[in-house]
Amino acid sequence: MDRSRSRFRVGRRGLVAGLLAASLTVTGCTGPLITAMYLIKGTNRDPEFGDMKGKKVVVVCRPATTIEFKHANACRELSEELSHLIATKGKKIEVVDAQDVMAWTDENLWDEPTEVGEAFDADMVLAVDIHSFGLYQSLTVFQGKSEITITVYDMQDEGRIVYQKTPAPSLYPPNIGVPTTDKSKTQFEREFVNALAEEIGRHFYPYDYVKDYARDSLAFE
Repeated sequence: MDRSRSRFRVGRRGLVAGLLAASLTVTGCTGPLITAMYLIKGTNRDPEFGDMKGKKVVVVCRPATTIEFKHANACRELSEELSHLIATKGKKIEVVDAQDVMAWTDENLWDEPTEVGEAFDADMVLAVDIHSFGLYQSLTVFQGKSEITITVYDMQDEGRIVYQKTPAPSLYPPNIGVPTTDKSKTQFEREFVNALAEEIGRHFYPYDYVKDYARDSLAFE
């Protein structure tokens, strides 16, 4: 078994070296370096914040008052989808069930995300503040747009903020709208929520950046 593994490692190194040498004769220096990095690392990128490993995490989504009732369902779906993504794609991250979190926030008075974290004895709280959320580019064209702020609180350090970011406004699809005749509002809203959850989640788990190039085409499926 050890000899087999050794031969595999040698073979892979040989393949990379061969491709690198071949590329040098054709493309100069830049091309082979990119090729070698792709073969070794693939297309995954590391998350900006990787300190959730081994932690119990609560996800809390807070919509602005202006959209709280109009898009209440979308906010709940975002919380559920984001919790699912972090739990399944994150490295050894325990995420409190989104349904339990939403039930608690519905039944209790609270002001700060850290209060939710305390209720579930969490190690960290991931709070998503939704400042704006829309589905239309025009009366006949869908294009989701949202502005958010992402904040992580460390409950083991008295709720100290350990990560915060306000990304550029999210657009889905990013370059072209979808005619309202192609799909229902409910279907498009769900797709936009899933895309937004993925954009947020990739701050906390590795992701394949190549998928970014297919976002326009996915909206028309």
